[in-house]
Amino acid sequence: MKPRAEQASGFSISERAYRYDNHGIYITTKEKRNRVFVLLTDNNQYTSQLYVKLFPEKRKIEIKAPIKIAVRRHEDYTNQVGLTMAMSTMLTTHEGCRYGENLGEYQGAYAKWVWEQTRNYNRSRTRNPRRKKYNAKKNRYEELLHSYINQELNRFLREEQPMIVFVARSQKPYMNDMNKDTSYLASMWQRGYIRKRLAQKCREHSIKLVEILEKNLDNICSNCGKMGNRKDGVFSCPNCGRSMEETVNTARNAWKQGMKRGLSH
Repeated sequence: MKPRAEQASGFSISERAYRYDNHGIYITTKEKRNRVFVLLTDNNQYTSQLYVKLFPEKRKIEIKAPIKIAVRRHEDYTNQVGLTMAMSTMLTTHEGCRYGENLGEYQGAYAKWVWEQTRNYNRSRTRNPRRKKYNAKKNRYEELLHSYINQELNRFLREEQPMIVFVARSQKPYMNDMNKDTSYLASMWQRGYIRKRLAQKCREHSIKLVEILEKNLDNICSNCGKMGNRKDGVFSCPNCGRSMEETVNTARNAWKQGMKRGLSH
């Protein structure tokens, strides 16, 4: 029998239905003068409607609050930047500028640790049913990784000053061409988180973000448009003889496609 999926339900509470005190939140119930106290894991306090999500099987709740984001406009952000993502270097622009060059090291250490802990846990599962220490350290690894990602995204926006970003969607690890260790690292790639944070930061700074979905974006030469070869991180074109880093070539193709379609306007 398959295990039953965890059920999650919840409810909304208005600003008048809760108050903060004693490092927690008191939530009003239907009984007069009776509030439920919930100890909080942070010191954030809000003055808006909240949503309380219940997880009965885990005996926990999540409190979600809407966050107001101030949208900024930069008159000096006028550049149009082609961009590609990869596991080793987080971002590469069409001009060859790199951001997040240590991403591979961070992800490699994280993936290696998770793999070792999972193997050890499977060997002695009966003695480690809750894995509290594992979850705590896993969260620290992710916080460190996410902090680095956000830091480098901020640096990208600050230094490139883009009005519009053309990001290639063709960059994807090829699992069949990888050994076991590299395949596991690819499965831990934070690409989804990076895309989400990039999109969020672009919205906050009034930057237009365009995803380029062109077929063979990473296989055609950005110089002559003919099919080329990729090997060991280098793209080479047998037609025109041009050779460059494959991430730069893909970013250039994304930039050219965006400009060609008039997406810069």
